[in-house]
Amino acid sequence: MFKNSKQLLWFITMFQLINETKTDYLTNLPNRKAFDEDIIYRIDKLKKNQIPALQLIIIDLKNLKKINDSEGMEAGDKVITKMASILTDITPQFERQAFRIGGDEFAILQNDFLQKDYSYMRTFCKAIEKIPHYTGWSWIKYNKNIESSLSKTIASKMFNNANKQIIALKSNT
Repeated sequence: MFKNSKQLLWFITMFQLINETKTDYLTNLPNRKAFDEDIIYRIDKLKKNQIPALQLIIIDLKNLKKINDSEGMEAGDKVITKMASILTDITPQFERQAFRIGGDEFAILQNDFLQKDYSYMRTFCKAIEKIPHYTGWSWIKYNKNIESSLSKTIASKMFNNANKQIIALKSNT
């Protein structure tokens, strides 16, 4: 496959660079770019009826700016890395994947509804309650109507629906 060690080294370097563009440096979770690609990939699978449903959970940390301003950015980074650790522990690869999509925002994509798996839902809720946050949810099931919709449009609607819930929660606190 590789003619010499230089070609192999070049290939490894390129693979590492591509991986770094899709990984958050602080948490080592996949980043927003990886999230955008994964949600489209999963919607495409949903449109082909290869998965039964898709659920998006967005988690927005409460008061991260206050923590950064009062205790310093290192304290804020600890809150971020703690949430990333919790999400990594409760989201095995492929069926459920956690992402850091912004400074204080995380997302989880999963190929079915959390509500169907009560044991996982209880574990998930208990784990993330340790860190103050807002949570928005959005989901879609396979149906014939989505086959003709653009995957980017579906992704945008899902994201906006979950984000609206977070905005509503923030305005009520």
